[in-house]
Amino acid sequence: MQRYVIGFLIELLMWFGLVAIFLWAYVTHYAGSVDAVLPHAALSMTVWVGLVSLRLAFHRIFPAERVARMASVALMTCAFACLVAYYGAVLSGLEHWGRVISWPLMVSYAPLAARAL
Repeated sequence: MQRYVIGFLIELLMWFGLVAIFLWAYVTHYAGSVDAVLPHAALSMTVWVGLVSLRLAFHRIFPAERVARMASVALMTCAFACLVAYYGAVLSGLEHWGRVISWPLMVSYAPLAARAL
């Protein structure tokens, strides 16, 4: 039981630690609005709860414990990698263009990509 609690706390620290670091950088370095912190944290919590719910469902769906654990680890690894990639893209957009990367921004710079290569 203690192993599960420690694993749960490490997972919480990783997920929300990354969220906290991103929000800190957004507010302090890029002068983002403090009003964005609570909604972003709530959305991050909702996503995390959804992922935890899926992981619990895996343990009910898959008959083999090993398969359920592998699916659970794969899900959380992919979700964490997506979160890191998203935050990296947002911070890169803020650093280079002064705003979050969006589809209109990519379309406006796409013709220049051929010259950059």
